[in-house]
Amino acid sequence: MPLTSIDEYELFYHEEGTASGNPPLVFIHGWTCDHSVMLPIAERFSQDHHWIAPDALGHGRSSKPQGEYQIETQGRLIARLAKSWAPSKPVLVGHSMGAQIAIEMAAQNPGAYKALVLMDPAPIIPHEKAVQFGKDVSRQLERHDIPGMLAAFARRQIIKAHDAHAVDAMVDVMTSTPAHVVKSSWASIQNWSGAERLKQVNCPILLISADKPLNRPMDIARANDKVMTAQTAGAGHMQHYEVPDQIEAMIRRFIDLLT
Repeated sequence: MPLTSIDEYELFYHEEGTASGNPPLVFIHGWTCDHSVMLPIAERFSQDHHWIAPDALGHGRSSKPQGEYQIETQGRLIARLAKSWAPSKPVLVGHSMGAQIAIEMAAQNPGAYKALVLMDPAPIIPHEKAVQFGKDVSRQLERHDIPGMLAAFARRQIIKAHDAHAVDAMVDVMTSTPAHVVKSSWASIQNWSGAERLKQVNCPILLISADKPLNRPMDIARANDKVMTAQTAGAGHMQHYEVPDQIEAMIRRFIDLLT
């Protein structure tokens, strides 16, 4: 589990899997999470794919500088990590904020990736309720104890998970994220120009929405004709903690269609 230097920062990443004829995978976690939160889905691909799961800047074991945590910066750093690691074009699998980062990576580096998988993305083309949700969370971050707020936030994103210990571990990760990273990353999620960046992606995209998603699937599909839409049954935003079997089947079918 190495640290690698990118610009003036250090990024941590977890690496597993088997080099094969299948495309390598890069799993990118969401807001206040780290690589471990992607393991419930990533480890299902270890037998037939080589993959990494980095900790985004400010998260997990990566550097946590003061300053802004823009989606553009996260995309640039993880893109450089992926380029140094992957011998061939990887598939990017991003959850929530990680889906925004994956889109940004593809917009910054046309032709560098085989495809994107967007697991219930943070707002790209948010509808009215999603916009209000973003404002509500912003107010909570200013008024409440941040670890307590994050613990409640995390558990509300789940309809029914079967591994309570895994959920507890996820909450521990989220609540240990430094306050300056929490606030800056949330502001960046809300202010990122998602619709514009999505239109610039020129590789196939699989959108896997959860129940009551922050983006309407048809809005995403209309913005980029390379989007394939799917939706899990009976899962909230942390869908890979609830229905990893559904997620795995969708990703495998999508990758099969690429070849």
